[in-house]
Amino acid sequence: MNNEMIIFVNKKTIQYASFTLYLGMQAIHTALILLAAGNSSRLGRPKQLLPAGHSHLMGRMMEESGKVPFRQKVLVLGAYSSQLITNLYSNDFQLVINNQWHQGMATSIRAGLEHVLKDPSIDQVMILLCDQPFVDASLLLRLLACSRKSTKGIIASTYADTLGVPVVFKKPYFSYMLKMQGQGGAKQLIGRHRDDVDTVAFPNGHIDIDTEEDYDAYTKNDLGHFLNKKEL
Repeated sequence: MNNEMIIFVNKKTIQYASFTLYLGMQAIHTALILLAAGNSSRLGRPKQLLPAGHSHLMGRMMEESGKVPFRQKVLVLGAYSSQLITNLYSNDFQLVINNQWHQGMATSIRAGLEHVLKDPSIDQVMILLCDQPFVDASLLLRLLACSRKSTKGIIASTYADTLGVPVVFKKPYFSYMLKMQGQGGAKQLIGRHRDDVDTVAFPNGHIDIDTEEDYDAYTKNDLGHFLNKKEL
């Protein structure tokens, strides 16, 4: 591609390309673990397939992360795995089926991490969920850029006076992640090691889809609904 062709892409594409070229030259050994194993019990149907843009929530996360130079991308499925596999928009992800998904999110994190660690060069992982519709490549790239500069072992998104996902865990935390049990997710690990956390602002990070009311509010752009939402 010659320089003149750059005028045909939009500003965000230029931004992504610039970050990708910069980060890619630095030999980043980051694996992405996209968690999509839950049974959406509060919704009653797979939230992963709720329409979002020209795709669905899971497809949108796969598309946005495809703009980022991860060394590995892993999709962890569990409940609805057969249905979700038939609706994949990308074959760039390695699939991991977590048959213990009903024991909690920790089992999916462990399953994804055990898979990516087959590559000994991986020195950090990013955890991403399917139900935060405002996650985009720009946020993921900012998390990676912060990780490169920071001496902290965890790079978390910050929103609504809390810390959470998407989040990057560096290698010293792999042993903790492999010991996680039950419903505890990445947020609990972040909380236990708050003094070793650096942050990236994600103003709409509190917007996630758990119920039909949440999805209805999202489609109507009623973002105020999520300000009063209580986390279970």
